[in-house]
Amino acid sequence: MYSLSWKNENQSPNNQQTSITKGKMEIEDEASDDVVYFNFGGSKLKVSMQENQDPLIMQIVVNKDFLQQSLTEKQKQTKNPKLSKISNYHYGTALELFLKHHESKHITTSDESCSICMCEFVDNITKLNIIDLTEDLQAKKADEDEIIRLEHCDGHYFHLGCLLRYIDSHSSSHIKCPNCSKIYGVMMGTQPQGTMRVTVNKNMQCSGYHNCGTIVIEYHFPHGQLPNGRNYSGTSRVAYLPDNEEGREVLALLRTSFDRKLTFTVGTSVTTGRSDTVVWNGVHHKTNLSGGSSHFGYPDATYFSRVKEELAARGVS
Repeated sequence: MYSLSWKNENQSPNNQQTSITKGKMEIEDEASDDVVYFNFGGSKLKVSMQENQDPLIMQIVVNKDFLQQSLTEKQKQTKNPKLSKISNYHYGTALELFLKHHESKHITTSDESCSICMCEFVDNITKLNIIDLTEDLQAKKADEDEIIRLEHCDGHYFHLGCLLRYIDSHSSSHIKCPNCSKIYGVMMGTQPQGTMRVTVNKNMQCSGYHNCGTIVIEYHFPHGQLPNGRNYSGTSRVAYLPDNEEGREVLALLRTSFDRKLTFTVGTSVTTGRSDTVVWNGVHHKTNLSGGSSHFGYPDATYFSRVKEELAARGVS
């Protein structure tokens, strides 16, 4: 039997002498001859072998040096400049897909498919042999047929051609992965002209944070006119964060969100029903020092994790 495990990390396990380079596959034995490690663009795969091993797995291990050399050459291919502008990416291979099918979290009878066109990358991937795997590594494919895994996506792939057409269909400065919703590029919003002023009040405390002062964020938006000529009314808002490590971390993220015009937008106020006014755009702020979550204040044990998730969904992390 053999076992496989998959981790998204670049750290080497104890007793393993390895050098992992992003975009390459490194295969080196641990002190035990029963374990080898594969690395595909930062995703580390551990293969543990015992008696009665799968014949193809054993062939892969026996040919590890050749496979590594071939895969390293594969990753040296010239990268597409349009895609490189928005994300680092990794060339996928039949070898990676085959091993993924043996990994416990991904056991499936279906073949790997492009997340956009849904076409299979490889026919009958579970029936491949060592010749098929090595030929795929050395094949010179048409650019649009290359298999691509984006830097922050885990476990799903694209045809390069499909991904480029997806980029062309978006006029904005970013794309959102259609599978996991990760943002690539810089997401910009429609927030009108305004200001964000930050001060620290050492004598003010957020409820539940009595050992530190308070970060005070003041937003101000004057009345103005949209590019389409429609007038809108401005607004002023004040928000609070505890002046501790986590509060300062969130503040930095909120600054980025504001600079990218993501924090506010022009729309209809939920509280007043007024249209064509500056309103919050889905990034929650604490506008009271106390009262708990029901009053938009503190204490709120999950606020920091929630707001960071909201910001990450907009590509701010």
